[in-house]
Amino acid sequence: MQTPGVLDSLYVFFLTRSSGEFLVLSLLFLLPLVAFVIFLLKNHAKEQREKAHTLSVQDLLTQAKNTVESFTLQILINERRTHFLALLERIEDDRLFFLCERIPNAPIGQDIQCYFSITDHKKQQFYTFLSTILASEPHNQKTKLVLKYPKELTLGQKRAFFRISPPHDAIKTVALWLWPNDAPLAKEVKDIGEPYLSSTMRYAGQTPTMKLPEPLSVLDLSGAGIGLRLRAKTDSPMLTKDAHILCLVVFNDSLQEEEHLVNFLCHGKITNIRQDKNTVAIILGIEFLDWALLDRGVPTINWFNKNNQAGIGAILQWVTKLDIERRRHLLRD
Repeated sequence: MQTPGVLDSLYVFFLTRSSGEFLVLSLLFLLPLVAFVIFLLKNHAKEQREKAHTLSVQDLLTQAKNTVESFTLQILINERRTHFLALLERIEDDRLFFLCERIPNAPIGQDIQCYFSITDHKKQQFYTFLSTILASEPHNQKTKLVLKYPKELTLGQKRAFFRISPPHDAIKTVALWLWPNDAPLAKEVKDIGEPYLSSTMRYAGQTPTMKLPEPLSVLDLSGAGIGLRLRAKTDSPMLTKDAHILCLVVFNDSLQEEEHLVNFLCHGKITNIRQDKNTVAIILGIEFLDWALLDRGVPTINWFNKNNQAGIGAILQWVTKLDIERRRHLLRD
């Protein structure tokens, strides 16, 4: 006598069940199978997305390398947020190799924020990514830097990407006012009053120098905001996150010997505030809300809102100009 197979036994079992029992048993049998198929499909879709994402990141970084786009690297050195210009030389496996401006004592293992842009179909697109410093070595007054390959790229806006740490001799005056959040903006220069803190370039013969340590200095500058370092009068209760300020920056817009001074006044909001562990100074991160360009001898202030690019044009032009000059220097042997 032939022993019935497993399929035959299942057939007889289901055949002898009532219709209600058959339906329940069928569901119990099919549900795990359906769940397993759905799991396989989801896993396959995830793998395809990750593959497409990896290709996208690799394609964009390769394009930036091939077109010799400049990267801005933001590093925290001695509690100071510092920006360096860099060029991507090659991509190998999970590492990016950069030629950078000289970075003294680059902190190995520290996270680093990177910014770059590429032009596609006559449109400039801006990207940022987070990475980690894997290695660093000096190279002809510059620095060779190895970074970890990024997991993803994030889109950004132009005015937030061009960020520089301006040379001290380019900043002629910087002044800070603590402005009440609910106070209307001053319509005339005389309504601003005396600054809370200010620094003005001193001249010793033909060499411009700052009185050290400066009570107030510009850490970095972009089309979206400004970073300030305060070394005096840092105990005001108005120096808090989300507090409003006015800041005047007088800078030389010319890269030639003849100066062209621009008086840039901004109304901003403190987005972050922190203590410098190495000094008594505090660091303010300020987001632009409104801005104005002051003309010498003109008493009125013509404010531009942050959604209007007209007022910020002078800052963007200057930052871009300095960025181009630094890039030319980086390309020199």
